[in-house]
Amino acid sequence: MKATRIRKIIAVGVAAAVLGPLLFSGGAIAASKEPVKIGVIDPLTGPAARIGKENLEGMEFALAEYGGKVAGRAIQFVMADDQNNPNVGLTEARRLVEREKVVAIIGTLNSAVALATIPYTIRSKMPYVTGGIAAAITGSRKSAYTFRSSFAAGQLEAAAAAFLARKGYKTGVMMGSDYAAGHDAVAAVSANIKRLGGAVVAELFPRQGETDYAPFFSRVAAQKADFVYGYFFGGDTLRFVRQYKSLGLKFPLVMTPSALSAASVAQALGKNVKGVYSTELWIWTLGDPTTKKFVADYQKKYGHPPQTLAYDGYIKAKIVFEAIKALNGNIPNGTALAKAMKAVKFAAPGGEFKFDSNNNPVVNAHFVQWDWADDKAVPKVLESIAGIPQGWQAKK
Repeated sequence: MKATRIRKIIAVGVAAAVLGPLLFSGGAIAASKEPVKIGVIDPLTGPAARIGKENLEGMEFALAEYGGKVAGRAIQFVMADDQNNPNVGLTEARRLVEREKVVAIIGTLNSAVALATIPYTIRSKMPYVTGGIAAAITGSRKSAYTFRSSFAAGQLEAAAAAFLARKGYKTGVMMGSDYAAGHDAVAAVSANIKRLGGAVVAELFPRQGETDYAPFFSRVAAQKADFVYGYFFGGDTLRFVRQYKSLGLKFPLVMTPSALSAASVAQALGKNVKGVYSTELWIWTLGDPTTKKFVADYQKKYGHPPQTLAYDGYIKAKIVFEAIKALNGNIPNGTALAKAMKAVKFAAPGGEFKFDSNNNPVVNAHFVQWDWADDKAVPKVLESIAGIPQGWQAKK
């Protein structure tokens, strides 16, 4: 081998020995100049596009708060439309991981899409943050790579049962859309009502997309009950509440978390929203300083206040951003990023955000009664319970 060739090899070796610790230890040279690509899977077309847009706005707002960069690394969202379809969502997750080389995936509001995607993201060691609420996501199918940004079905429902019991509402009719999360939520409210000494006189499950609830409401009218609980979302919520009010049913109506507080559903209901109760993870009328600033800044940027799915998108993005910051912008692999995500804690609207041991948020619950004033839906917080983990049960 020629002497000049030997000298070149030695020079390269010396450079590697000197720079290697910096390249892989999170030092000043560690952060690549390449943008950090984060995949976003949400419904962007079709009937659910409105909730996807609201979720994305929250993510974009969070990115703007960080000035578009975290730990010196530019952040790039790579978009994918799941069309609210589990098969499409899984296909898009594969594209984001294998072709786009994202470091994490956030989004996914539909629990069915999340449950279809999770096995793939676990195999790929890809950190994945969903707003889907099916209990299994951080329960029977929990993993080190799967995170929830919202709440598990049953988590806020247990708080709802506690709130109802304190108001003297002990006997209920439970209604919910006929899919996994609907059954989870109804089962949780029912179990907690019974635990508190109350009773459930009926559980009814209309199909998702039902247009005529009258046959179900006729069964409700025949019951001796203190309240009706409804787990419905989007267009189902609008039809359910409007038809309930039009038939003049007198039982107080309690809607599931986020059914009214997302996608302007409460506003669309108009005067029909008056008097309806709900239990919320977060609501824009909370009085803490972080919420007030969040609402004011968001209103200034978008011309309208944030709703609960914007809050959810904001939290999703911050989970990943804070983990990247903790890693000093150096993301060696999905395992390291997931470990950093699990440890994140940060000030959020409504209180500190942190995970429990299953990567499910420890949440606060707010019992709200809705009013209609000055042509606006106004949520009034009646009572709150702080620090609720998944699996929490109401106590006498």
